[in-house]
Amino acid sequence: MVSEEEANMSIKDFLKSKVPEVEKRIEEYIPRKASADWIEKTLGETIFELDLNAYNKGVNEPIWDLLDRGGKRFRPIMTCIVAEALGGSWNDAMKLAPIVELIHNGCVEEDALVWMADGTSKKMKDVQVGDYVISVDKLGQLKERRVSFKYNNGVKKVLKVESNNRTLSATEEHPFLVVEKAQPYHYKVTDKVKEKLKNILIKKKESSFSLVKKAFKKSDFGGVNQRAIFNALRGYKNCFLPEEFVDYLVEEYKLDWNGFEKSQGLYEKANVSLKWKRAKNLTAGDILIVGKNVYSAQGELPLIPIIEKSFKDRYSLPTEMTLELAQLCGFIVGDGHIAKDKVELCIPDFVQGRKEYEELAKKLFCAEPSKYKERITLCSIALVNLFTYLGLNENHLKIKIPDWVFKLPKEYKLAFINGYIDADGSVGKIGNITLAAANKELISQFKMLLDSIGFITGNLHEREVSNEHFANSIKKRTTLYTLSINQAQATSITSFNLCESLVGKNKVLSKQVMLRQEEKVPSLPAQLNFEQLGFVEVRNVIEQEPVQTYDIEVDETHSYICNGIVVHNTLMSDDVEDDSVARRGKPCIHKIYGVDTAVNTGAIMYFWPMAKIVNNDFDLTKEQRIQIYDLYITEMIRVSSGQAWDIEWHHGGYTPSEAQYLNMCLGKTGVLTRFACQLGAIIGGATKEQYDALGKFGQIVGVGFQIQDDILELTESDFKKGKGSVGGDIHEGKRTLIIIRTLSQASQVDKERLIKILDSHTTKEEEIKEALEIINRYDGISYSKKRAEELVLSAWEKVNGLIKESNAKTLLKKFAEYLVDRKI
Repeated sequence: MVSEEEANMSIKDFLKSKVPEVEKRIEEYIPRKASADWIEKTLGETIFELDLNAYNKGVNEPIWDLLDRGGKRFRPIMTCIVAEALGGSWNDAMKLAPIVELIHNGCVEEDALVWMADGTSKKMKDVQVGDYVISVDKLGQLKERRVSFKYNNGVKKVLKVESNNRTLSATEEHPFLVVEKAQPYHYKVTDKVKEKLKNILIKKKESSFSLVKKAFKKSDFGGVNQRAIFNALRGYKNCFLPEEFVDYLVEEYKLDWNGFEKSQGLYEKANVSLKWKRAKNLTAGDILIVGKNVYSAQGELPLIPIIEKSFKDRYSLPTEMTLELAQLCGFIVGDGHIAKDKVELCIPDFVQGRKEYEELAKKLFCAEPSKYKERITLCSIALVNLFTYLGLNENHLKIKIPDWVFKLPKEYKLAFINGYIDADGSVGKIGNITLAAANKELISQFKMLLDSIGFITGNLHEREVSNEHFANSIKKRTTLYTLSINQAQATSITSFNLCESLVGKNKVLSKQVMLRQEEKVPSLPAQLNFEQLGFVEVRNVIEQEPVQTYDIEVDETHSYICNGIVVHNTLMSDDVEDDSVARRGKPCIHKIYGVDTAVNTGAIMYFWPMAKIVNNDFDLTKEQRIQIYDLYITEMIRVSSGQAWDIEWHHGGYTPSEAQYLNMCLGKTGVLTRFACQLGAIIGGATKEQYDALGKFGQIVGVGFQIQDDILELTESDFKKGKGSVGGDIHEGKRTLIIIRTLSQASQVDKERLIKILDSHTTKEEEIKEALEIINRYDGISYSKKRAEELVLSAWEKVNGLIKESNAKTLLKKFAEYLVDRKI
């Protein structure tokens, strides 16, 4: 209960006095070190074997690394103040208050092809929520996963990541899956640890030999020789302990990691792991994970409809998809023409393979086609309708590979590819194949189709060709896009050719072809699906002009394959989103533990508190639990939406209106103070009128807090030091209320200059200083300060009459005033 003495304290002192109580309660939610009982209480009983050490290192340790950095814990305390102001119990509210504290805490170009779960590809801009994509889990296994969100991230600078046969342009922050290898670490027992362990064993009436025997009943420690372990424990020269065994000693005998000397081996087989690495950190020689033979095991044939035909039509229509029909479809995509009443194969009579295609047409449709000097013609409206149904009636600059082709069994895909090669391919002297078209999207699809069934193709190239040899040429020159297939791969394709045509006469000896980078990966992760995934080496990372970018959020595995390269989806944790360097004076969690751990741990922090509600650890009534569920779900959606607005604006260089900005703050920051107030209102037994009013009060206080946060970022050196940024909002290009006000008042020259600095995402101190000078010239900071104070005062007036006078009410008003007048 809030005493009169506490009500008269400064808010800063009051918060300081209550922090230990909050942190004690937080430990009841997430202990500093998880026990098996604690994990199983929420996750369920372990059926096989629980790796307690890995869970602590992956979850509890990074969470407490963040929580131990301090913080005023004002939101949990606000929950308790509101509950007591309404006549509820401070202690009851404090049991639930940690929920609010725990929940507090990239993109690719639009035309990149995402590999879908059904075998097709879609441009990034065309992928929709609800689509299923091919994803890769942490063990390197392929999964089909649903797209849960899609983000339009605006026009952004991108980096082009190139290998010999895969290319993807993505923003600097977008993570790529790479193989990392490192020599294993060894540990030597120091004299201090050896003496301590000796004393422990004497008390336990054990020996070093029995210790090793007991340990190896639990694990083989990677197949290490027991005698080597025993000798290392005895301190023999050049005898070392593996990391797994040291971990066992630390857990089993309460030894200190610092008592072991760490060194790295030089000659053993390297450890190999899969890591996420941002595009800006990729360098030549990095090994990327790529899709290799993703769709070879699946396949379905399209249904061929019954099409009516004229009694004069002499051609029979096929009733099912065959290899011959698939090959003819491929030829039509390359050099066919669908008119109103006829289908034409544009293959002159002097070209090698003409006769074979005459025979192919005759076999398929049970009648001789019409033969002209420049083409083979099938005069049949029914056939026109058939090939139109199959999606082949576009002109050659617009035509795409129909979706049904991507879903075919592998041999049918190869027949289709053969047909296209016969139409628009060329064969080199040594048997290599080149596909060419003026339609870039079409050639990109062929690359995806070949790459996804295990072939190794080159990157797309473009060249100009002259059209002057054509009698009726309109354009003098045309840009052609080409794709190469080496001779060994070409042999695998042409072995499926159904007629001895242009490619069929140029067969070469076959040999086994693998991705060359495989030899650079000495020991693959045991579970990696190497039949379907492979490796390519980064050759170049080149800065490109800004382009429109999108990203998607993928359920569970959070990855997808784009242009054949495995990449991570959007990262929705504040520090990762902003690429912050520090939080509260220390490197951000993702800088210490990695992006993957930060994102996963952030998700656990969001949802773990609900386990306490689900288990009803606080003896809540059914009505209270339902209220908290509804509040929790609503506010989680609102906070992510507010964050999305903020990200989109500073990525896209858009300047919102003042009202739009304040609305974003309601979501991004106002949600959490609203949550704190309404959670307290539920515990305090608020009426509906009180509950609604306190919610509105809480969210406005949050808006004032955000505005003050933006002011401090530009004015307080201690605040900036803790955040790890100097002019960070200017570097990120954020359109805060300070910026919005300045731009509305500035001269055209100053306005244009400030926008240019913001959009450049500068890190230069002189440019950040110049931006601050423009802001101060037009009182952007003083206006924002006044606006925050006005908002909070107005919000308090609306809730003041609904709460009885008490020490808690006095403290609540002082609390709101403090949040917009703080210095750090």
